[in-house]
Amino acid sequence: WRKYTPTLGDQLLDSICTAAKEKNVVIWSIGFEVGDHGAAVMQSCASSPSHFFRVEGIELSEAFRAIARQINQLRLTQ
Repeated sequence: WRKYTPTLGDQLLDSICTAAKEKNVVIWSIGFEVGDHGAAVMQSCASSPSHFFRVEGIELSEAFRAIARQINQLRLTQ
C-alpha cells in the first residue's frame, strides 16, 4: 500500500475534483462525522455549497435523500 501525507492527499483530491468539474460532472460530497479540515476539503470538492452535506450519525440518511431529490430534479442532456 502506498501512503500519502494528508497534504498530498488533499492535493490529489483537489486535482480529481477539478478535473471532474471541468468535464461538467456534478459532484456531491458528504462529510460524515468529519472535523473542520475534512469538511472544508469535502466542501471544496462539491460542485456548490448545496452539493455538500456535513452530517453526524443518523443525519446521513437525510443527506442521501436530499441528494436523490436533487438528482431527480436534474434534466438529462446530451
